[in-house]
Amino acid sequence: MIEYSIEELKEYYNKYDECDVNDAANINYIEETVSDIIDDDYTHNNIYHIFPAFVCSFAATLLISGLIMAA
Repeated sequence: MIEYSIEELKEYYNKYDECDVNDAANINYIEETVSDIIDDDYTHNNIYHIFPAFVCSFAATLLISGLIMAA
């Protein structure tokens, strides 16, 4: 689980006045890594793909059942 948000990381690193090029590169690397982890968690998580399919199939079943009962 990700413990720090990007804003918290920025606040943490903005406390220090002495910031060189390596620190800036490390901050950018951390921000991009955290962002990629969050994106991967949402796009590769199966529950986000299964739930809409389940809801659509349930709604279709109800619609078909209603049409059969009406006929």
